[in-house]
Amino acid sequence: MEPHVASFGRLLHERRTRLGLTQRELAERAGVSVRAVRYIERGEVQQPRQESVRSLAEAVGVDPDQLSLPAARGQKDADSSALCLGILGSLTVRLGRRTVDIGSLKQRCMLGLLALQPNEVVSRDEIIDVLWGDDPPVTCVSLVHSYASRLRQTLEGSRQTSSREQHITATRQGYKLTVEPEQLDLFVFNDLVIRAREMHDDNEESALDLFHQGLSSWRGPVLADTVPGLRQHPAAIRLSHQRLAVVLAHADLAIQTGRPEQAVEHLRALACSEPLHEGMHARLMLALAGSGQRAAALQVFSDIRTRLSHELGVDPSEELKAAHLQVLRQEAPSEPVPETESRHRSTLVMRMVAPAQLPPDVAGFTGRCRALDRLRNLVSPTATGTGAKVIAVTGMAGVGKSALGVHWAHEIRGMFPDGQLYLELNGNSHTPLCPVEALGRLLSALGVPRDRIPAAQAEATALFRTLLADRRMLIVLDDAASTAQIRPLLPGNPDCLVLITSRTQLVSLTASDGAPLVNLDVLAPEESAALLAGMLGRKRVAAEPEAAAVLAELCGHLPLALRIAATNLIVRPGRRLESFVAELRDGDRLSALRVDGDELSIRDAIDSSYRKLRPAARRLFRYLGRHAEPEITYVTAAAMLGTAVHRVKPLLEQLCMASMLRRVAHDRYRMHGLLRYYAAERERMETFTAMSECLG
Repeated sequence: MEPHVASFGRLLHERRTRLGLTQRELAERAGVSVRAVRYIERGEVQQPRQESVRSLAEAVGVDPDQLSLPAARGQKDADSSALCLGILGSLTVRLGRRTVDIGSLKQRCMLGLLALQPNEVVSRDEIIDVLWGDDPPVTCVSLVHSYASRLRQTLEGSRQTSSREQHITATRQGYKLTVEPEQLDLFVFNDLVIRAREMHDDNEESALDLFHQGLSSWRGPVLADTVPGLRQHPAAIRLSHQRLAVVLAHADLAIQTGRPEQAVEHLRALACSEPLHEGMHARLMLALAGSGQRAAALQVFSDIRTRLSHELGVDPSEELKAAHLQVLRQEAPSEPVPETESRHRSTLVMRMVAPAQLPPDVAGFTGRCRALDRLRNLVSPTATGTGAKVIAVTGMAGVGKSALGVHWAHEIRGMFPDGQLYLELNGNSHTPLCPVEALGRLLSALGVPRDRIPAAQAEATALFRTLLADRRMLIVLDDAASTAQIRPLLPGNPDCLVLITSRTQLVSLTASDGAPLVNLDVLAPEESAALLAGMLGRKRVAAEPEAAAVLAELCGHLPLALRIAATNLIVRPGRRLESFVAELRDGDRLSALRVDGDELSIRDAIDSSYRKLRPAARRLFRYLGRHAEPEITYVTAAAMLGTAVHRVKPLLEQLCMASMLRRVAHDRYRMHGLLRYYAAERERMETFTAMSECLG
């Protein structure tokens, strides 16, 4: 849509509605066709005829000689380099009348991401996550800079611009796309919808036309020709939901005002992407029947009834049945489709099955007051304006992420009356749960028969989100491996809360979904003492307070290590704490911190994290076990590997992302004592194995 055409179209529409004229009445006044009025108001005519523009302007009381529109003066567009961006469909870019090639897929995706959040700064982390996911190249920052530079040159065309006038600018946090309202179809759509809602009560016909113009801006799904990571971005999903809401509002108004044929086009456009949305299909049936297509309306009912039966194992809702009955009786509705308690199939299913899958709360849960306060604040509307949708609790192996997550989930479960889902993702096992299998378990918990669960991941995700669309549910995803494993399991409904635990620092989830991270450190000394007293009894700990303090230190104040130590002391009630402390200090500490006949073992917990590291990061981790000082610098790590500082930085970051190392300053890191012990042990094993192989 050309900016000058859009401007005249808006002016014409505003004057017409202010005068209380319909499009037909204005067309008769100006001596033009109704189609011409409609197309000019939508901005769909590239070069309106000069005489038509003058006649329409005079008909609404505008002096045509005062118009600054090139079309009204019969001239060509004065600015042949005006930018026009389209994201409501495939990504399109035009400079004037010329379509512009944006270049590589990565560049297109970066521009699409910026256009999804126009006039706002998009962080570098978010851009990197969308472009590369969990496996960005070492040079990702410089690549993003290059893409931004090329995009800037492309969008400016031949214009001579200052840095303030550039469409793409760099900031300290990231990049921003600056566009005017008429330069982006998203803005045009939003503007038309706002105006339609404002006119809804006073001028239904004008509101209907504005809704239609707004929906005509859509050429397909948001950024349809880009990568899945961008199409599933929260901003893209919200925009798709907004489109659906407008389509339904437009359909209700079209049916109510006796113009059902106008609703058919937009309802059909969404039918494929919303195959189980019963409210939309009920409206489509009524719109088709009202347009004289009764057979097509009955076919819509037959098709969705079959899908509901095959995919959900349920019958059509009361709303669909009511619409079907109206079509059979040939009763054209004069009111919007009535809402019923069973509007969405998700409501029926969730009434049938309200899962309560949380494991038992942790016995003797101790401490974590600061972390619990942070979690409470994140879901408090009074504290944040809106409750958080996704929260991730991260930290090293054995730090108590799952215990905290389950404890807090029990505390807040009353906020989620539709149930709680709990799923162990096995992120640190040899075989982490794949997303499609995880979706199968979640859908099964919601009451979907196993033979009705889609085999394809995209379809299973769509069904999962459909079932949760109107529900308030708590979903706990324990021990996640990566953002890629999690993202298909996130509902689209912000009334649901997803609590994730992971050893991986899920920074890409923060960048793309705004998920706050609650990073757990080890317990404070007083919390460690309370944990031991809770398990061993206060009298036993009070009898040997110094030994208890040393025991906590040797366990590194790590909850799992403390619980294992306490368990070993519980099964030997006559053993003194001092004796066990001596075994830990002088013997094989990692072997002592295990429960015989059980799977609880500090060595196994750390080993599962170590196995996930890449070879170069494993090597650095082992070498760090030799370092006697508590802190490690870039220079120290580079010297250990015998390499340059710039090569060791990405490896240190990999260890931090895996919670095997903790950054304490810009260029300094610290390793937990038990991790250091394991690293040194692993290095000795690797050295011995290498020597044995050399000796044959």
